[in-house]
Amino acid sequence: MGKDNKEFEEIAQGEELKIIHQMIEKTKSDTAESGTELIMWGWLALASCACLYTLVFLGLPHLAWLPWAVLMPIGAIVQIVKEIKQRKRTRISTYTDHAISSLWLACGISIFMVAFLAVPLGAVSYEFLTPAISIIIGIAMFTSGQIVEWNLMKISGLIWWSSAVIMMLIHWHFHTGIFALSIILGYLVPGYILRRKYLRK
Repeated sequence: MGKDNKEFEEIAQGEELKIIHQMIEKTKSDTAESGTELIMWGWLALASCACLYTLVFLGLPHLAWLPWAVLMPIGAIVQIVKEIKQRKRTRISTYTDHAISSLWLACGISIFMVAFLAVPLGAVSYEFLTPAISIIIGIAMFTSGQIVEWNLMKISGLIWWSSAVIMMLIHWHFHTGIFALSIILGYLVPGYILRRKYLRK
């Protein structure tokens, strides 16, 4: 009887591991598809950086916040609409799907609080804004990569963290340039790679 119970437990554990593996593989597929989201956010952020430099060049540095305040909410609205449509279409979501969605929502709220609350209120200096955002994005990318077991996303997280360190070591006037480079290497490159992986399936 004890032997039968042991065999049953081993079979049950095997089935659990199989289900977990299937959940991870599904989330990998969803993440690969969401490479388009990384691409969208990457280009929106690059556009914001370009607009910021343009405003500074035109002698309007006091309006440098405006591109971010306009383009980031647009991206958020597009993403919310896309997720609602996707949930209606699939009607199935895994625990890992929820984990990643919650992670990015929490990081997005954190970025909003730092950029539009902490900095205007003086709790965080403007000079530390982009390093702080890079640290938060690094957390989201690295943890997402850990959840779905994708080294590419973990490397992207390391890129964002490295850029934050570099920005802390140089004059804040160069932060936007480093941030733009981080967007290319840590958002657009993995986004296009994930998107291509998804399209090949």
